[in-house]
Amino acid sequence: LAIRVGASPITVTVTSSNPNVLSVVNPTVTLNPGDQQVIVNVKGLAAGTATLKLSGSSTYDFTTSQASVSVLVQ
Repeated sequence: LAIRVGASPITVTVTSSNPNVLSVVNPTVTLNPGDQQVIVNVKGLAAGTATLKLSGSSTYDFTTSQASVSVLVQ
């Protein structure tokens, strides 16, 4: 799926549930019309687990399981 051409850009905030384990380098990303993906850079700081969670405007549903991902840092 892609962001519809002519749609407004969508700003998404990415947070780590455990910033001592996994740091988000670029916590704000923007999806522009026509985009199908964006790159989020993270940095493992210590062994453990963290969940990356997406949040943004109330116009979009960020409560679905696709709005988060669990990461294991070894």
